[in-house]
Amino acid sequence: FGAALANQLNVGFVMLRKKGKLPPPVLSQTYDQAYASGNALEISTGIIPNQLRVVVVDDFVSSGGTMSCAISLLKKAGASVVGACAMGSGKASKGAGKQLIFQ
Repeated sequence: FGAALANQLNVGFVMLRKKGKLPPPVLSQTYDQAYASGNALEISTGIIPNQLRVVVVDDFVSSGGTMSCAISLLKKAGASVVGACAMGSGKASKGAGKQLIFQ
């Protein structure tokens, strides 16, 4: 749904993928979830212009691990993360209520 949202807003779209789904070279960032550890997100290198203002959009946030990883990875790629949101969240999950803070 991120591509559809970007299209409606007439802005660019870049998808972060699970490890091994993108051709090299990539930047990678590992993270843990409430139910699994050792996960990683990747982004193609050179795809984000330095200090590009970005908003992270996720479909669902449970513990906040994936969202935090996405923010760290985009910063590593040179982006300036100006916001983050999710369409849904898991109130019953172990990490529910974790506040995502970024500067």
